[in-house]
Amino acid sequence: MQVRIQLISNLFEMASPLSPPGITITQVWKCILKRRSVFVAGTATNTMRFATLANIREGVMIMPAILATQFNLPFADSLIYASTLIHQATLWTQDQDFKDLPHVNFFPKLKS
Repeated sequence: MQVRIQLISNLFEMASPLSPPGITITQVWKCILKRRSVFVAGTATNTMRFATLANIREGVMIMPAILATQFNLPFADSLIYASTLIHQATLWTQDQDFKDLPHVNFFPKLKS
């Protein structure tokens, strides 16, 4: 577990610039809280708070709807993926919903 936390921490340090949509903080917090504690969730998302949050303007809000339909993504995931594509970024994730999508680096969760 400590190795995976270090890997994720290194990714945040390498990312330049890091521009996650704000909903990713909520999603990461929720996912960790289900498995761990408030302290661990807060610690894990703390680095994300220093990032410049990606602003998704009203005119771009159609894109998540299209992506949700095209790739069968949940609403929050479609916002995250749309932000990735708009900013010509790479999404690093362990979320299975993104596994085979373009511009995604998927790494599987460790078995606990």
